[in-house]
Amino acid sequence: MFNKTSCNRNGAGTDVYIYGDPQFSNKILEVNMGYWRSHPEDYNFIKKGTYYGYVYTEHENYDSFNGNVNVVGYAIPVSKIFKTKMKKKKGKTIVTLEDTLGTYAKGVQYINKVVSKANLEGSNVWKIKAFNWIGGDKRTKMLGANSAGKYQFKAKKTSKYTVMVEDTKGHRYQKSFKVKVKK
Repeated sequence: MFNKTSCNRNGAGTDVYIYGDPQFSNKILEVNMGYWRSHPEDYNFIKKGTYYGYVYTEHENYDSFNGNVNVVGYAIPVSKIFKTKMKKKKGKTIVTLEDTLGTYAKGVQYINKVVSKANLEGSNVWKIKAFNWIGGDKRTKMLGANSAGKYQFKAKKTSKYTVMVEDTKGHRYQKSFKVKVKK
């Protein structure tokens, strides 16, 4: 979700509020843009559905407002976050995940086991970000994006793996899948 205000003079500001209900009581997202505003861009991962927006624009210090207010929403289905490819070689399989979240990805982790949804938010399995990534199961590994903007790991045995993606706001998503390795 991006909100931008363009004006030929200083003093223009826009606030955009996104709500999950027609009564405007469940605020999901707030974006503020302008020279005195401090929150010019924001995002949130929300479920498929209908949402309601409120846009407020004001122009101070001058007589006229000459510009545009544009509100743009982007949809990325959660299933796209875990788009995986597997390349089998003798004795190993290279698992590749697309970097769907781009700069909104805080961390990508994987572990060689199935992780229940109940463990998604805890630190028993997944590491948490403090100054460094700490805690979690000793078998949990962090993944960094390669130069092609993809995350990869090598599986050396046929097993089930779970991948967890955390966005910059701390929302976590995980998926378990089976990886087969040729002998």
